Amino acid sequence: MYWKLLKKIKHQLWKTFTERFLDLLVFYSNSFLVSNKLGLGAVAAVGVSNMILLTFGILISSLTSVTNTKVGKSIGQEQITGSTHSQKGVYIVQGFYLVGSLSLLLSFIALIFAPQMLAISGANHATVAQGTPYLRILGSLYLFESLRKLCADALQGMNDFESPLKAGAWMNGCHFVLALGVVLFTDLGIVGVAWATAVSQAVGLLLLVRRLKQQAFQTEVPWKLEWTMLKDMFILSKFSMAQGIFTRVSMIAYGMALLSVSPEAYASMIIQDGFLSITYMVQDAFVLVMTTAISVRYGERTALHSNLHGIQQDHSQKQGKVRALVEKDKELVRTVTGFLGLTCLFTGALVVLQYLAWSWIILLYTNDPITIQVSHKFSLAAVFWLVPFTCYFVFYKGALASVEDRKGSQNSNIIAASLWIASLWVVRNWGLDAVLISKVLFETLRGLLIMARFYSMRWSRCPSKDCALSQ
Repeated sequence: MYWKLLKKIKHQLWKTFTERFLDLLVFYSNSFLVSNKLGLGAVAAVGVSNMILLTFGILISSLTSVTNTKVGKSIGQEQITGSTHSQKGVYIVQGFYLVGSLSLLLSFIALIFAPQMLAISGANHATVAQGTPYLRILGSLYLFESLRKLCADALQGMNDFESPLKAGAWMNGCHFVLALGVVLFTDLGIVGVAWATAVSQAVGLLLLVRRLKQQAFQTEVPWKLEWTMLKDMFILSKFSMAQGIFTRVSMIAYGMALLSVSPEAYASMIIQDGFLSITYMVQDAFVLVMTTAISVRYGERTALHSNLHGIQQDHSQKQGKVRALVEKDKELVRTVTGFLGLTCLFTGALVVLQYLAWSWIILLYTNDPITIQVSHKFSLAAVFWLVPFTCYFVFYKGALASVEDRKGSQNSNIIAASLWIASLWVVRNWGLDAVLISKVLFETLRGLLIMARFYSMRWSRCPSKDCALSQ
């Protein structure tokens, strides 16, 4: 089962992984160029600013992922109903309005409150002074990046994984050339690097807009505001935003607990998180491909569900439709289970490899003996928490989000995160081992809660008596 699924999705998988890796190169290349030419103060300014922009990205991705789901769902519905009137273009336009509105609000906040945001993030006076213009430029022009993400997610919702990859390659090539030129041949410093990043994001956006227009809009762009659609999309994204923010707060509490244990413990967390970014990209690649597949299947079962409500008198016809709906639900669950197994297999293998090779990996980051010793505990703990985290990520972003049950995943995360944050205030006084064990328990709990939510089939909304008779 797993081999057949992997063979089926391998092309989408490597394209998605490469596209995400190219996105990550923007941050890496900025840090590399700045550290080699502008000094450690500039590195800190870019690093703290990028963490704030990453928070922006969490909020924006809540909207773009809803658009991706709606596009896939509309394609699935069209396959069942045979409709020639495509709704995917309408959903993309409504996503454009939502993403554009939020990104403009975030831009205003970054432009006005950049120094305060950097200070709240823990930056010292020198870092705030250097980071403010960098954050103001990229923050005020965040519309380019947010709409680029929207276009990429919409194209992937239509099973086009090649266009985002090509646009990402051109964008990152443009960024590296511009940033290198700015650093080597001008005195603009990190201000120049910020402008190079913004221009390259605009290039990526233009390339994706051209491709999206060709695929999603048959004649003209339907710019009309559809308030019912907007409300539905906003409600779905609201749950993801709350979940993302709550997760962010729990990770800040985790970092503070580690910092109270020792500076070496906090440094070990940062080092491990940076190294595990490759593993996170593997997870993300699987889930993005999964989201498209599940959204289309959910669209098909939604069309069947709608047909079921239209049947009033013919009992045998109704039972036939119910059986088709139940079988579609079973197919959807099998697909989710297959993706879950593959993702856990790959991430599990990667985390075991990182544990076995950690003695060599850590030397790439530091030669401090205390940090090296402490980091080995983080490496061991990851063996226990990374697979449960993978389960959470697959069910949250790939399964429940795709079947429009975002409130259920939000509640599961809030329960687990609230318990973890409360426990951290106690266990941080018990030492590093206790804090790491709390991390393992947290990831295990929320993984189990969200898994139970999906397999409970509450998202199905199939008439219970009819479905029970068809099992």
